[in-house]
Amino acid sequence: CGAGLGSSLFEAVAAEDAFRHGWTVDFLTSQPKCALLKSFGFLGAVEHLPQNIDWAVYGRVVCLGLPKIPVPADLRGDFRAADRVKHDYNQLPHTEYWRHLLGDCLEYEPSSDSVSLPFAVDRNAEDWARGLWEASRPTVVVNHSAISYLKLYRAWDQVMEELQKERPELRIVAVGQGSPGRAFPSEVLDLSSRTDLQQLVAVIARASVVVGTDGLATNLAMVLGRPAVVVATAARPARKA
Repeated sequence: CGAGLGSSLFEAVAAEDAFRHGWTVDFLTSQPKCALLKSFGFLGAVEHLPQNIDWAVYGRVVCLGLPKIPVPADLRGDFRAADRVKHDYNQLPHTEYWRHLLGDCLEYEPSSDSVSLPFAVDRNAEDWARGLWEASRPTVVVNHSAISYLKLYRAWDQVMEELQKERPELRIVAVGQGSPGRAFPSEVLDLSSRTDLQQLVAVIARASVVVGTDGLATNLAMVLGRPAVVVATAARPARKA
């Protein structure tokens, strides 16, 4: 599983679908993703160290995302990389995209029902987030950062300023990595680079709505059942919807 943290949630949707079709699915992915995915009971194992994998037990290896997994030479004859499957799913939403690709690789008809992942919020992080703002106040969480320049939107300070003017009753919370480059309005609770992964999950779980580009924060909102407004800056926004 070689894509970003946000995409891993969609890949987990595909893995859950494979599980329902009788497959045992293990994930080899990065360490941050392990922390995110280990609460999903339908995954057989979640590892981030290739040396911990007993490759001898596998009869088929499928790569979701970038095909950089160090698959042993004797398994490469049956190696399948999802992005090499010759079907055009680019018009599908992200959740259905991964479901169809994995279903094609493993030769079953993908499910079409709604997405529901058993995502658990860490209790310590939940207690920490509960102390940040009063529960009765409607809250907008704005994610201002992006890992790709294709998803970068540079006017979040203006968005928050206008929100504050139009809806002064809102609590606006900024999340993301690094400095936004311009100062946010003074009323904004700025948690930029101040949360770990579990704390970010807890903040989003308390949000009335999450605003951002396509990425981890808005993907987490989907999994946690929170409304999301996604600014589509990619070349194919329909696929990212």
